[in-house]
Amino acid sequence: LLLPPPPPPPPAEGEDEMQPEGGPSFEFRFEAAKLLLDVDSTTATAIRVLSALLYENDTNVDVWYLLALAHHGACQFADARECIESGEKLMRTHAAEDGDGMDEGKAAEF
Repeated sequence: LLLPPPPPPPPAEGEDEMQPEGGPSFEFRFEAAKLLLDVDSTTATAIRVLSALLYENDTNVDVWYLLALAHHGACQFADARECIESGEKLMRTHAAEDGDGMDEGKAAEF
């Protein structure tokens, strides 16, 4: 299993910090990252937010998938591939724990 990326660097001067303590919820930051990918001309902020979410909880397949999309949008294809592979492995692990017996076809749909 790939380890989540290191914590994001501290925000630049003038940027808001998105700390979990007293800050926006995990779900809010996930939705904000989705919006950033839709409206921002760069993916750097979305990648930073999603990386921070993975640092908090690397078992959320949706975050891995969205981070893969963000890396793909930034033409960081190797990073995107790693995120997809981590998400697929996580899906297989969850399926094995649930007894679903996820096959390769389902993983390819991810």
